[in-house]
Amino acid sequence: MVVAMFWSNSRATLTTLVKRLRPSGQVALTVQPRMKGANDEDTIRVGSLICEAMRAVGLTDIRTEYLNDISPSAVCVIGRKCETPD
Repeated sequence: MVVAMFWSNSRATLTTLVKRLRPSGQVALTVQPRMKGANDEDTIRVGSLICEAMRAVGLTDIRTEYLNDISPSAVCVIGRKCETPD
């Protein structure tokens, strides 16, 4: 999903997505920082924030992947909903 940077309340939106996922479903958020002067450190920082948000809404098995062939790099953070239903 490449629209997370446009969510006005990212925690609430992510919570809604997780509620709609089936057990073991995954959410993948990809971001490439685009502000003036953005660099790979910004990408790492944004990736960490996404990881924290995913943990806060109950996602597990969170992993981070980077696309370093572009400048600045992009980050994709993937989290899984627990297998047991709410």
